[in-house]
Amino acid sequence: MQWFFFVTIQFFLATKTWLTQDILYAAGIVPPQFIDDVLFKYHAFYTFCLVAIGMICFVLSLEEGFYAYQFKQMGWALLNMILISGAGHGLLVALWRLRIWFVYTLTCLYCRDIVDHFISNYLPIGPKLHSLAKSQTLIGYLFGGISAFAFYFLVAD
Repeated sequence: MQWFFFVTIQFFLATKTWLTQDILYAAGIVPPQFIDDVLFKYHAFYTFCLVAIGMICFVLSLEEGFYAYQFKQMGWALLNMILISGAGHGLLVALWRLRIWFVYTLTCLYCRDIVDHFISNYLPIGPKLHSLAKSQTLIGYLFGGISAFAFYFLVAD
């Protein structure tokens, strides 16, 4: 049952993230009408039918005396599959469509770290942050955060 639900979740997420009509057409791949209907036109209906079939099969596979254990296992399996698959597909979307934001985020962090380092070492005002870094101060951390937001608003446009 877990593999059936895993494949169903992958089927649902694939055409929402990395297997879209735009990507197929841009690659010069024109799927046959049947595949186009299954993957794009009636995709939500087919996914609903697969989930319904999976739930029916799960109910039919229940054994008397083990209901609590089986429902607990099924709930954890579904939760883990949704979280793990959703996170994996989210990472794919981030890497595929938003590559520039990855670099942009890193430059915001570098800006914060540089300002934090300079203020903490050359203007040692305020309490030290011993739990994070022994040489960093609270003022440096705050000004670093402010500089990251300033960098964000200056470069975002």
